[in-house]
Amino acid sequence: MSVKIPDEKLSEIRNASDIVDVIGEYVQLKKNGRQYGGLCPFHDEKTPSFSVSEEKQVYHCFGCGAGGNVFTFLQELEGWSFTKTVTHLADKNKISLPQITQLSEDDSREDTSKIEAMKKAHQLAASTYHSIFMFTEEGSPGRVYAEERWFSQAQIDHFKIGYALDEWETISKVLEQNEFDLEIMEEAGLVAKRKTSGFYDLFRHRLIFPISDNNGDIVGFGGRMIGEGQPKYLNSPETPIYQKAKTLFHMYEARPIIRKKDRAYLFEGAFDVMAAWKSGVENAVATLGTALSPDHAKLLRRNAEEIVVCFDGDKAGREAIRKTIPYLEKVGCRIQICLLPDGYDPDDFVKEFGSDAFKLHLEEELLSVMAFKMHDAKQTKNLENEGERLKYIEDMLEEIASLDQSIEQEHYLRQLSNEFNLSLHVLQQEMERKEKKQGHSKQEQPSEQRKETIKPHHHFQTSRPMAAHIKAERMLLAYMLQDEEMIWRVAERLESGFNIDEHGALYAYLLSFVSQHPEKGINDFIESLEDQNLAKLAAYLLMQDIKMDCTDDELHDYIKKIEQYPKLLQIKEKQQAARLEQDPILAAQKQMELIREKRELLGK
Repeated sequence: MSVKIPDEKLSEIRNASDIVDVIGEYVQLKKNGRQYGGLCPFHDEKTPSFSVSEEKQVYHCFGCGAGGNVFTFLQELEGWSFTKTVTHLADKNKISLPQITQLSEDDSREDTSKIEAMKKAHQLAASTYHSIFMFTEEGSPGRVYAEERWFSQAQIDHFKIGYALDEWETISKVLEQNEFDLEIMEEAGLVAKRKTSGFYDLFRHRLIFPISDNNGDIVGFGGRMIGEGQPKYLNSPETPIYQKAKTLFHMYEARPIIRKKDRAYLFEGAFDVMAAWKSGVENAVATLGTALSPDHAKLLRRNAEEIVVCFDGDKAGREAIRKTIPYLEKVGCRIQICLLPDGYDPDDFVKEFGSDAFKLHLEEELLSVMAFKMHDAKQTKNLENEGERLKYIEDMLEEIASLDQSIEQEHYLRQLSNEFNLSLHVLQQEMERKEKKQGHSKQEQPSEQRKETIKPHHHFQTSRPMAAHIKAERMLLAYMLQDEEMIWRVAERLESGFNIDEHGALYAYLLSFVSQHPEKGINDFIESLEDQNLAKLAAYLLMQDIKMDCTDDELHDYIKKIEQYPKLLQIKEKQQAARLEQDPILAAQKQMELIREKRELLGK
């Protein structure tokens, strides 16, 4: 069942939702001439091919073909229905909508109300935890613990620190009193069901910190046990509104600073982030009880190119770094590693050495990925032992051979040469042998790099030279999409129609739309296209940089090329038939006649 939102409301919401601001919440955009560019959020890439036009309020990816306006962007990226997308943008811009009584098939009333209830309940729970911590006598254990951890008032306010009472039914009762369905609250991860009957609080006797999603909505909590008890740290379970593999702690709050500095600090846990923030490192984030995931890596890369991984320097911390590096490398991050001294987490480091020393450590004690691998390998080997020393050198040569840059390779080869008093020439020979074994020799690198740069193209894009009639059709469509008068100029002169089915369909829809809705604009037209391929084609054509005016001579030339094409096809078919003629003299006469016909058609 479709929802009818008044056209004037759609226009108001679209006009209030600048596409650069909306997409900028998901993609790190940089101004490039008249447009903005960044890494496409719809496919993996290391070189930006995603473009956004502030002037035309459309986006297009020249790598995967994704394109559209502000509504289609959120629909594709978030998987939302049109109704939910419009409602989200209306709420964001404080625009009131009439009561929507009908819901689309993929956006049931039950599911929507359940998600809204879960988010409202988390907001209420966060407010309750924080109020208990700040203003009640019962919250004193939380305040004492925060004082012992040297929490500042600024930290408490910024992270909305709270306290869960050492009681079974505090939040349960608050939610019930506010008429929340406790069955849904169990699904939301706020309460648990008793084996007998009733519900109890999931978090008890813990310092609480809320977890926000990428839109700033509270979707979960983390809690640190006060005193004895297990587990020491507890996070909300996976729920319909909270997926740990897609959520980074403090990402929403840190995103503006991350983008400004083009750098994010990745820590192991929420308390590490809080300690870093207190020291002035505001662009800090952390995973939430899980290892870094591919989605985490993509989220980081969309917001910054440089990622500083700051984990403990112990065995577990180094193991976590080893697992993290491939995900960040795959999405094209520039990675640096900052190891904390063994036995110190950020909180301990700040307490012992101070905030300034911590910031200095994060800025200056940085290792490249290769330098980290060398450091890490040394921790597991006794280099005084000849066998282990040779194994270490062998392993490092394998790693150096896999590096893409010759400068990097020479740098680390010299480091090995100096450290172990070995011939640089011998090391280079051994490395080259390993390169060949890996299929990664310098001779092979160009083709490998070419493979990486080949991007999948949507079927209306091609890397081959474009046929004249296809180029002409696209140029006319691009003009028509940006100038309504051009639509009527083309309609008056084009007799044969377009040759490419997709171009013809877009032209027909456009002609029909402006005839029926003369008061509406091009963004309304894109929204009216139910065929996503046509919507993407329209966005692609809108992104083309064309002159403001198309002269009559240019228009005549475009139409001529379009109308010539079917006739050229007929000539080609006749030429193929002429080749089958058994009489060579007759065959030659037919071919000459067709050549003259083709020349006359092309005006040569």
